[in-house]
Amino acid sequence: MDKYEDLIEQYVEKFDEGFPTFMALGGEEEHMEIIKNCLKTGKSYDPYTDPDFDPYADY
Repeated sequence: MDKYEDLIEQYVEKFDEGFPTFMALGGEEEHMEIIKNCLKTGKSYDPYTDPDFDPYADY
């Protein structure tokens, strides 16, 4: 298992929900940093608190 998959698994175990990769900006490296921060703070990812998230964007 690679590091990204391991972090995803840790996120699911801790928050009992999948990491919303479709709502998080960036690629695997950026997602890994977000997940690490979530695991460190104990708070699941909320894209609406991300200043770069645009809920009306059509990606």
